[in-house]
Amino acid sequence: MCADAFFSGARLGLRPGDRFHSARPFFHVAGSTLSVLASIQHATTLVTMPKFEPAEALRLLESERCTHFSGNDTIALMLLNHPDRAHRTLHLRGAWVAASPTVIRRVIDELGATECVAGYGLSEASPNVAQSCWWEGHQVRASGAMLLEPGVEVRIRAADDTRDCGPGEPGSILVRGWNVMRGYLDAPEATAAAIDPAGWLATGDVGTLDATGRLYFVGRTKDIIRVGGENVAPADVENTLHRHPRVRQAVVVGVPDERLVEVVFAFVVLTEPGTTEDELIAWARTRMAGFKVPRHLRIVEGFEEIGMTASSKVRKNRLAAHARGLLAQRDDEVPA
Repeated sequence: MCADAFFSGARLGLRPGDRFHSARPFFHVAGSTLSVLASIQHATTLVTMPKFEPAEALRLLESERCTHFSGNDTIALMLLNHPDRAHRTLHLRGAWVAASPTVIRRVIDELGATECVAGYGLSEASPNVAQSCWWEGHQVRASGAMLLEPGVEVRIRAADDTRDCGPGEPGSILVRGWNVMRGYLDAPEATAAAIDPAGWLATGDVGTLDATGRLYFVGRTKDIIRVGGENVAPADVENTLHRHPRVRQAVVVGVPDERLVEVVFAFVVLTEPGTTEDELIAWARTRMAGFKVPRHLRIVEGFEEIGMTASSKVRKNRLAAHARGLLAQRDDEVPA
């Protein structure tokens, strides 16, 4: 964890005297390793708060003259779209953000965090596996391309588990290296299922490696939506919807479909009223492949009532259950 924190902080650009805002829970790897330990390792002041709230976070970013912040897509979008942002003078230089390329680009352009980086990891890998670097060009960092941590290996395994994928071909992410856990406590069967005899950890995630060895995160295997035989990564659809000028946040899940097995259901929070659900679907249809276009779309006020994690992520399992309930309710209301 200490080594992982050191490499992450170095690639984030933390330096002695910097001020790093992170409201990530300390029981979570993003709070414990990538915030507390990274700050200690680089002699950086950590600015935190009991629970993330965007107005208070913006106030702290300004008053504490924070140079960096840590966030996921939800946190970044809440900062970007909050009305108080226009009245705050920020001093950001960089950020660690686990988000889509569209959101990363907005953090760079609108929050002034020109050294913003993206990271990929999981608790079982301490957590960072790969991260972009503050000194790389904007286009590289905004594309989601990440360098593997020193001494860490990654393979992309095909779905049939008979071969490794070629450059740009999506498959299951396997990780091996000094950052991989020993195992799950008192759970040898679960450990054996996660780590093979050669030391490769099955992450349960989907990604690609390019010809230069850079890693791109596609999505969680359990979140992949299989539409008529085509695999749809929710992050791809969310990334496109986030380009709409009136979309504050989009979250995508899969729902059952009699003909296509699964289809895309998108929940959208608007920055202002005036755009209908049908208009958003029509807009999306001109910007993505047909099988990726949301078959269902619902405009909502937010996701707090549906369910958020302590680390400010939308609980997609609850959201998917909510979507199925909405469809069932609609079917019940249709006259026979």
